[in-house]
Parts: sequence; C-alpha cells; structure tokens
Amino acid sequence: MTTDPLDAIFVTTEELEGELREKLAKMILPFVRINPEKGTISFNLTGQKLATKQKVLIYLLSRLALSTRNPEFQATVLPKNIESETELPGGTVRPKLTELIREKVVFQDDQGRYSVRSSSIHKSWAILESAIPKE
Repeated sequence: MTTDPLDAIFVTTEELEGELREKLAKMILPFVRINPEKGTISFNLTGQKLATKQKVLIYLLSRLALSTRNPEFQATVLPKNIESETELPGGTVRPKLTELIREKVVFQDDQGRYSVRSSSIHKSWAILESAIPKE
C-alpha cells in the first residue's frame, strides 16, 4: 500500500491535536473551570480580572475546549450567551467581538454565532500571552 507524501500536510480546520491542545489548555487553565456535563464555564478570580477583550477570547476558547470534550456543546455561541455567562454588558462584548474578527482570531457564522477555530490558537496566544501567569 502506497501513501501520498502530501497526506501529511492536509488537515481539516477543525482538528485540535498535539501542540494546539496543549497551548489551548495553557491559555484557559489559569482563568476558568469547565463543567463538561452541564456545559458551564466559570471564571475564577484571576479570570474575572481580565480585560474585556481577553475575557471574551478566553470564554470562546473555553467553548472550543468544551466542544472537544462533549459534542453536545458547540464551539459557536451567540453574543447574548457570552454576555450572560461572562457577566459582561452587551455594550462591551459586541465591540470586542468585532475587534477580534478584524484581527482574524474570532469568526462569525451565518447565524450570528461566534467562535475561535483551532487555526487561530496561535493568534489567540499572542493576545493573551501577557495575561498568562509564567510557569
């Protein structure tokens, strides 16, 4: 059986493996805890102190992580859910989502739901790096 040498370079945009999973965990672990059965994301004290943009991004990254653990919960989420679960006012969440879209870190689908794709993990790291506690 022969394999195409190019097979190694093709991946789906939704794959979240190896280094990307590790980086995702390092980004969100200092700030939140996730209940995979209930689908809840709880910010700890450190997470509550994040700037609005960072908090929105951590929430979306947490949804991505949750979707890999329990497929019942999607990585995509409406702004009103972000507002209620992060306890941030809508007047601050939507402008930050727009900013993150412009930076090509967050994506909006045709139903108005927002998400971070695995292909944006490295860009997310650049935004959050200064907030992540050093090991």
